[in-house]
Amino acid sequence: MAQRHVASQPYPWPFDGDLRPENTALLAIDMQTDFCGKGGYVDSMGYDISMTRAPIEPLRLVFESFRKQGFHIIHTREGHKPSLADCPANKRWRSRQIGAGIGDPGPCGRVLVRGEPGWNLIPELQPTEAEEVIDKPGKGSFVATDLDLILKQKHVKNLILTGITTDVCVGTTMREANDLGYECLLLSDCTAATDYGNYMATLKTMQQAGGVFGCVAAAADLLKAIGEKVPFAIEESLSDVDLGDGLRVKMPKARDQWMPTSLAETMVAPQMGTKKGFAQADPYLWPFDGQLRKENTALLSINFQKSVFDPEGDFAKSNMQEVLQKSAEVLQMMRFKGFPVLHIRTGQAKDLSDTSRRAAWRHVSQTPRRPGPLGRLVRGDPGWDFVPLMAALPKEAVVEKPT
Repeated sequence: MAQRHVASQPYPWPFDGDLRPENTALLAIDMQTDFCGKGGYVDSMGYDISMTRAPIEPLRLVFESFRKQGFHIIHTREGHKPSLADCPANKRWRSRQIGAGIGDPGPCGRVLVRGEPGWNLIPELQPTEAEEVIDKPGKGSFVATDLDLILKQKHVKNLILTGITTDVCVGTTMREANDLGYECLLLSDCTAATDYGNYMATLKTMQQAGGVFGCVAAAADLLKAIGEKVPFAIEESLSDVDLGDGLRVKMPKARDQWMPTSLAETMVAPQMGTKKGFAQADPYLWPFDGQLRKENTALLSINFQKSVFDPEGDFAKSNMQEVLQKSAEVLQMMRFKGFPVLHIRTGQAKDLSDTSRRAAWRHVSQTPRRPGPLGRLVRGDPGWDFVPLMAALPKEAVVEKPT
């Protein structure tokens, strides 16, 4: 079968050109009344829901084409049990600080509770009887759900991400999917956020480093790739935006007018001075319950490796030395106070057998230069080891990860 690619950034998607209805699924994340409707969770927090409703029309057109051609479509809903037994205490506490407490009564029923009117998917994007609906208690669509099992049963390897919000649930799901080996594409005009800056930052983050999490394209690019006619109004509504660092994205012109929404305007933070058990943090004193103790708190030291922080490392940047020095100070202080420290280290096996086909392809084709003097980011090479300032002590746990 001939290869098919979507004209996406930073590379034509999917990487292997194997784009078929049988192996490709569209994930419509949290297009619910609580996020897109009047009186819902997002509306109650004081945000302009015209932003979260912006993806509805382009997403509806993609639905029509995908259903006609037999592509998989899967929907998600975020919500908690009526008992709130699956709602972490800090999540509910945070929601109450901004006037939309999870489980509290609202214009659309109890906020973010399963079975309530606000929890329902919006009328414009209702699923068919053949389409799966995943109920999730958190931001990501894979944790505490059966999504991965369903995708594997359907033999899906390409995942197209859409929905609300770009920077929270959509971005979290794309990171999870990438770690699970799925080839990911984010549709820029089929997703939205309540803050324009966060939306743009996520579009940039997803495609950095040669597509570290996947690719970004517009709905029109996807429809063209599968042989569908693109309505003139949709194509004309797009503008090409420079994200910096050589990265670009197509996005609706109307969103050029979005303005960041400041949580400071709606945040009802407790007026209390910093005291024992709290750290001075934004947007609230942390942790929310004031229980900052060495018995329940750990420092997680992630990827302080020579490949990143040594000047000869493949991923080294000049601005990282200040980060290294400050982090070393924090590490020493936490050790002195008796807090547990855990070190995380990224690295693949030398034969790349523990990485996905897409990740192995990206390492070879998107970064074609030869390894530097510290080698590759594989276990055992010099660049994989910790920098001396952040090296683990014998009693401290080290967790190895390939993704």
